[in-house]
Amino acid sequence: MNESFTSKFRFHLLVIFGICIALYFLFFLSIGFFTHHGEELPVMNVSNKSAVEAISLLEKAGAQGLLGITVPEVYGGSGKDFVTAVIVAEYLGGGYSFSVANAAHTGIGTLPILYFGTEAQ
Repeated sequence: MNESFTSKFRFHLLVIFGICIALYFLFFLSIGFFTHHGEELPVMNVSNKSAVEAISLLEKAGAQGLLGITVPEVYGGSGKDFVTAVIVAEYLGGGYSFSVANAAHTGIGTLPILYFGTEAQ
């Protein structure tokens, strides 16, 4: 194989890899912007929060689009892929039981409807 071709291929591969890493970090920072709004990420601990507060936090997460990341845009979701959903779940993981409630909603609650539901649902 031609050395010039190999070196150009490696260069382009590194550039693409660098762009992917930069996009990952930009997205990660944007999650911080949309979830914090100048506040600390709330820690939902079952022992010190009421059900009303937990529901309120889930409603706020829904308003910010965090509950429908993998849902197509035509159904009101963000239309992102599962890698994006995992990045958001990783970021919200510091919320303890809030992250469990979020994961249950997006995984157990939403995905079966998305995969097996009808248009009416």
